[in-house]
Amino acid sequence: MVVRSTHGRARIVGIFSLASKLRGWQVSYEVLNEQKPILMKTVILAGGLGSRLAEETVIRPKPMVEIGGRPMLWHIMNLYAAHGFNDFVVACGYKGEVVKEYFSNFHLHNADVCIRLRDGQVELHNNRGPDWK
Repeated sequence: MVVRSTHGRARIVGIFSLASKLRGWQVSYEVLNEQKPILMKTVILAGGLGSRLAEETVIRPKPMVEIGGRPMLWHIMNLYAAHGFNDFVVACGYKGEVVKEYFSNFHLHNADVCIRLRDGQVELHNNRGPDWK
C-alpha cells in the first residue's frame, strides 16, 4: 500500500509492506523536492563594521566582502532561498550604500552586457538572476 500526503513543502511517499508490520512500523520515505516559496520576510542584519577584516572593509562593508566572486550577503541569501525564503529585508549599517548599489544594479553586475555608445542603449544577455524580493 502506498500512502501519499502533503507535509509542508515536500510530498512524502510512505510504502508499507507486510514485512514492516512484522518488524513494527518501519516506513521508508522518499521526499520529493517540490518547494513552494514561504510567505515570510527574512531579516538579515548587515550593519557590521568588520574591524577584523580591516583590509577588506576599508572600501566595502563586511557583508559585501567577496567569496568566490560574489558577496557574502549573496551567499547567505542564496542559502535562505534554497529553503524557500525569497523575501528579504536587509538592515544596512556601515557603508549601506554599497549594498544598495549592488542589489539595485544586480542584473548589470551578473549578466553579459552590450552597450551601444552612440545612444547609451544597454542590452543584458544571459540574465538569470534569482527570484528574490
